[in-house]
Amino acid sequence: MKRESAILANSGTPDHVNQRYTIDTHEKQQDCNMILFAPVNFLLMARYQINAQTELAVRYNDISPLENHHCAVAFQILAQPECNIFSNIDQEQFKRIRQGIITLILATDMARHAEILDSFKEILDNFDYSNEEHVTRLKMVLIKCCDISNEVRPMEVAEPWVDCLLEEYFMQSDREKSEGLPVAPFMDRDKVTKPTAQIGFLKFVLIPMFEIITKLFPEVEEVLLQPLWESRDRYEQLKQIDDSMKESPTQILEASLHSLSFPISINAILPNLSSQPALPFLHVLW
Repeated sequence: MKRESAILANSGTPDHVNQRYTIDTHEKQQDCNMILFAPVNFLLMARYQINAQTELAVRYNDISPLENHHCAVAFQILAQPECNIFSNIDQEQFKRIRQGIITLILATDMARHAEILDSFKEILDNFDYSNEEHVTRLKMVLIKCCDISNEVRPMEVAEPWVDCLLEEYFMQSDREKSEGLPVAPFMDRDKVTKPTAQIGFLKFVLIPMFEIITKLFPEVEEVLLQPLWESRDRYEQLKQIDDSMKESPTQILEASLHSLSFPISINAILPNLSSQPALPFLHVLW
């Protein structure tokens, strides 16, 4: 079960929410679909579920097993009288809201990423807010942006979540190896580093998706794209440092000295390092 489902199940719904939550217009129903959905990553992702033929994969025929499970659990919770925030709306309104929520949850399956983005690109140049299909495609992209937007946040907020996500990846790949299942290269702790993982995700997933959104909403470019560009540049710098650490200590030292604002000959200090570990010294230089 997703974490927010457990929270909802335990928290119940205040009476005043049931009393006040009435929906009079189609536009408000659309807003409701966006507000209610809060995607959270599973520990064992769809790839593992399908390859391992887990109960969820079998139940949902290998089609978005986690997202379909999320939908089912959400509506099981909403069916409880103390959690039913839709008790004051008629059946027809509920059907439309339910379909909207299902559409958005299923849109967060990353296996559909290219499909959803390509579908939105087709209408982007002639986007029409009065066209319900256009608006639905926009909402699907927006919910994807919300789902994987961690790197838009400040570094001090985003980076701990990156560490958590990588650990989830590594735990899954460890389990896949132990069970003889295929392992995704970007989840393998023996092949991926934080910089390489984030550079690829930023360059090929996040930045292109947010660039598409800013074509429709250019005023948010600075808020959304600038942090992504900065994050990409920072991880590329970290990757350069990682790559340099694979070189010989002398090469590392020489590169560090060249970056200093005052000249020092490497031959002048190497004799003094003969009995010293190189890396601690370089750490001081950096």
